Amino acid sequence: MNKFLQSVAKDMKVRIGKDLSSTLAVFPNKRAALFFDRYLAEGEKHPIWSPRYLTISELFREACPAVSVPDTIELVCRLYHAYRTVTAARIADGRSETDASPETLDYFYQWGETLLSDFDDIDKNLIDARSLFQQIDDWNKMEDTGYISPEMEQRIRHFFAGFSADKLTKLKTRFIQMWEKLGDIYTQFNSDLESEGMAYEGALYRRVAEQGTITALPYDNFAFIGFNVIDKVEELIFRQLADDGRALFYWDYDRTWDNDEAGRFVRKNIEKFPNSLPDAVSEPDTAPDITVISSKTGDMQAQYAGQWLSDNKTDDESDTAIVLCDEGQLQQVMHTLPHDVRALNVTMGYPLAQTPVASFINCLAGLQDSYDFARQCFSHQCVCKLLRHPYAPLLSPLASGILAHIVGQNLFYPRPGQLCTADGRTDDTMQAVFTPQTDNSGFCNYVLSLITIVARTIHDNREGDAHDGTEDAGQGEAALFTQLYNESLFQAYTTFSRFASLIDSGTLDVGRPTMLRLIDRVMKGISIPFHGEPAVGLQVMGMLETRNLDFRHIIMLNVNEGMLPRHDDRPSFIPDTLRRAFGMTTPDRRVAVFAYYFFRLVRRCERLCLVYNDEVENGKKNEMSRFILQLIARHGCRIHNFVLVPRLKPGERPQIAIPRDNQTLGRLKARFADRTTGSASRDIDAWLAAWADNPGARRTIWHTTDRLDSNRRILSPSAINVYLDCRLKFYFRYIARLKPSEEMSQDIDSALFGTIFHATAEEVYDRLASDDNFIDAPRIRQALHGDDAGAGAMPVDDIVDFYFRKYMFKQAALDGIDSLATQVKAGIECPGVEYNGIQLINRAVIIRLVRKLLDIDTGLGGFHYIGSEVNVSRPMTIRLNDGTDINLRLGGNIDRIDYVTGGQSAAGGTLRVIDYKTGASKATAKDLGTIFARDEKHSGYHLQTLLYASIISDLTGGKVAVSPALLYIQKQRRDESPALKIGRDEVDDIRPIKREVDDGIASIVTDIFCGTDNYTQTDDESRCAYCDFKALCGR
Repeated sequence: MNKFLQSVAKDMKVRIGKDLSSTLAVFPNKRAALFFDRYLAEGEKHPIWSPRYLTISELFREACPAVSVPDTIELVCRLYHAYRTVTAARIADGRSETDASPETLDYFYQWGETLLSDFDDIDKNLIDARSLFQQIDDWNKMEDTGYISPEMEQRIRHFFAGFSADKLTKLKTRFIQMWEKLGDIYTQFNSDLESEGMAYEGALYRRVAEQGTITALPYDNFAFIGFNVIDKVEELIFRQLADDGRALFYWDYDRTWDNDEAGRFVRKNIEKFPNSLPDAVSEPDTAPDITVISSKTGDMQAQYAGQWLSDNKTDDESDTAIVLCDEGQLQQVMHTLPHDVRALNVTMGYPLAQTPVASFINCLAGLQDSYDFARQCFSHQCVCKLLRHPYAPLLSPLASGILAHIVGQNLFYPRPGQLCTADGRTDDTMQAVFTPQTDNSGFCNYVLSLITIVARTIHDNREGDAHDGTEDAGQGEAALFTQLYNESLFQAYTTFSRFASLIDSGTLDVGRPTMLRLIDRVMKGISIPFHGEPAVGLQVMGMLETRNLDFRHIIMLNVNEGMLPRHDDRPSFIPDTLRRAFGMTTPDRRVAVFAYYFFRLVRRCERLCLVYNDEVENGKKNEMSRFILQLIARHGCRIHNFVLVPRLKPGERPQIAIPRDNQTLGRLKARFADRTTGSASRDIDAWLAAWADNPGARRTIWHTTDRLDSNRRILSPSAINVYLDCRLKFYFRYIARLKPSEEMSQDIDSALFGTIFHATAEEVYDRLASDDNFIDAPRIRQALHGDDAGAGAMPVDDIVDFYFRKYMFKQAALDGIDSLATQVKAGIECPGVEYNGIQLINRAVIIRLVRKLLDIDTGLGGFHYIGSEVNVSRPMTIRLNDGTDINLRLGGNIDRIDYVTGGQSAAGGTLRVIDYKTGASKATAKDLGTIFARDEKHSGYHLQTLLYASIISDLTGGKVAVSPALLYIQKQRRDESPALKIGRDEVDDIRPIKREVDDGIASIVTDIFCGTDNYTQTDDESRCAYCDFKALCGR
């Protein structure tokens, strides 16, 4: 393959000789120069003098060194000052009555960028701004039209005819007001910049071209290599140097483009400036082998790129290129490259916006933005987000401790003083992190100081690793990204230093929201360069970086319409009609530019793979680029077409099967094997056994003095139900012991709602039964109506508030319910809680449910209250497959146990094991067998209450009728029994079905420990809706 730059290098050595030190080679971009040096040295046995290399932009700046070009931020700020000056002058002259309140810089900035772009385009194309921005009336008269074609004249007249007085709309009026100021703003802006030795790029180009200073540069020869479309200013300096006899022009052109948009500009350029390399204007010797592939996703494209490289990589890796039409795909592609790639060169750089420092800055901005100066507190979401950032531990070792304190105490509105202390230690850095910033200058310096701390910590850690010999010297992917992230800290620091300078000088005077938007926009435009030898190794690049370069093997990704060429939706104040009339940049011009890049790259390659996305998005199917269609029309049957088929069909998800083995059995034993003796709760066995001998007697209620010991291995009904619902979920939760991340939320989830409700109900009933264990209807009615129902009684509302403080807001400073009761009785105002809207609604619902529960119980007349949240368990022994036994304990917490008269026992009453249900729907089991079947739809509440009823029946020696009950508070009527229903029958007494219940439970427990089937996902995906682990299995 005869590469374009190789041909140019040979020609220059023939024309000029091997001493090119007095020659200036000008390229459209920097990358071509790196390859050019390599081609100059080819075939040379002795050193030669290379030319000096500049890009076209650098050439203009060298020709006018006294003028500096500020960055875009400063230029827009200065443009705003020019706008203000013009606006004030027009008001003073009486030319405007609508500009009394010009826009602030915050509002101006976005369209100031548009105006700057228009001015730049005007100057690069040598447009007379006064002629362009003339008054609407002058355009309607249009006397001197010699500079435009008759067709364009007609279009312009038609456009401005719409601005006649009888056709004006509010939008058109606004456009006229702005249009009539543009000429004055253009003049004022350029005058302001010139007075300070500055210019924007277009103005600098124009000055160089019009003053002819380019010819004063001290070079014998100027070689312009590989240009395509050129602006009028570039054309003018080309002419000046050509007339001076010092210019060489090397155009890369294919005669087959004569009628294509790809050759639109080069054809004209060759006519004006003949090609110094005639061989480049020819047809390629051979057509490339072209493959076109459709894909459904970008990830599939990246995966295929790695596979394609393994099959098509050239011996000289620099002859192979991956071209990304969507540069946002870089990270995907980087992770799929083959491991045997010896060297890699990435040209477009890594986006700063995708590095940790960018997200760190976003966290800091969000934190400061969240500060409420009136309440003197931060938002807990923003605080936690920052403390969970990977850079937080680099700021302070206390970061994790502070986070644990916030989450543990549910500090929804943390104050700065609460955020710098953990484990009894105070950290100055965290104090600085959580210091509110009141102005933009303070914020910039705040960010700079924290970036400095992070960078210093990373440096110190690296020094420590190097000192103790643990530093990783690898050059793999991890080392590459570590280097990038370190470089990103420097780039971020430089960016904020620039903002701080502009703010301190008064140039950038905007509000905090605008400044943050500017910072975000600037950072999104910054790329971190990859380090390496540019002309060596596999090349990964964007389309613009391919200019002037040739490769033997190329794979191009995302070759879609809208990506190549890109949709041109850049805003402008200058209508398209005027742009065409004056020869300014238009969308079709940009399309032609990308057509040239594409077909020039295809021209010399031997093997080309084009991958595009044909997925349907937002009801519209993605289409291949028009350039692929043009290739198909040109090459016909020589193009191979394929479709990438995913391993999984759309909608399919991988099946997960975790085998049961000795390791999983060992974890099961560690989790559930019981190594203790005695009951799960103190004396409950003896208490119930004694009570069963005389169930009608009144006695002090059984108080729960301890909860289930976390060290005690209890196999609960919840765990059994999880196993029935989904064995994989059981594996994740009880064997792998995965837990969802603990998140703070001011909303109330179902678990917290249940906790507060159950605690309130327990407290209410314990107080109602404080004298003895009998609760009658009059006592309940007194509590409902707020009357004194006993020495320990108190309003339900206050109890709910207390448990909100305890469980939702975690106000541990409260001494307990008794001290609160004393305060209420004494008329002392209780510590207040600041509820939000959702919390108020949930509070009201819990109060209503508790009162409804009390109202339901008035229908009983009276009952013996045994206790709430009663911890019960019973032992069970399973013989394992290896012949050994494992001792287990089945049990858990019963919401409430009570005794009502009128049952089937000898004493004439029934012991009810009640499970409170706050949901609206009732569930009925079809038959007893379905409760213990894995594949049947069932409610886990049935198995739970049956197991508890069976345990209580055992503890009472079978002397009392025990009824499993599901009390659906919202639906329950006073005269309705809550007894569990199986089919149409209520289970008033578990004793007739107890053996079948125990056998069903034993069968499930045996399968948990002795089964051989893998841990797999449930087939019923409706069970996955609220699963904590659905993301792990793709449900």
